[in-house]
Amino acid sequence: MQLVLDLANVSDDTSYFRKHWLVDATNQTLTQRRAEIRRALESPEACAEAISRWWTCSFARGSFLYFVRGQLAANPGDLESALAVVMATFRDVISLCANPGCDVVFRRSRSTQRFCDKAACTHYAAREHKRKWWKKHGKKWRADRR
Repeated sequence: MQLVLDLANVSDDTSYFRKHWLVDATNQTLTQRRAEIRRALESPEACAEAISRWWTCSFARGSFLYFVRGQLAANPGDLESALAVVMATFRDVISLCANPGCDVVFRRSRSTQRFCDKAACTHYAAREHKRKWWKKHGKKWRADRR
């Protein structure tokens, strides 16, 4: 799962990612895969389409998927099959931060988590919660105070 998180959050200079994950892919390919991951997180249909595309690409190159101890595993040297397996397995816990000023892809610690753990996003979430509370309860609260 960390591979997908690192790739989704990689900058335009992917040299660190390539060295860290020992991926033999061009900068253009990695930035394209980054965009595909982010699109896949927008809806279940987009995710299924991306997984299908990655598997098709892997199979065309002769890469196969394996079952290891009852779980789906990818060929370690194939980026697309690894992306397909991780997204198929962990799609429910990987999310894009809901703060419009943040573009982090993160692992949710609870199913209702919408914001990453950055301080700015935590403050944004608190402000949003307060704004919604005041919109819903503000008139009654102000009337009761009088």
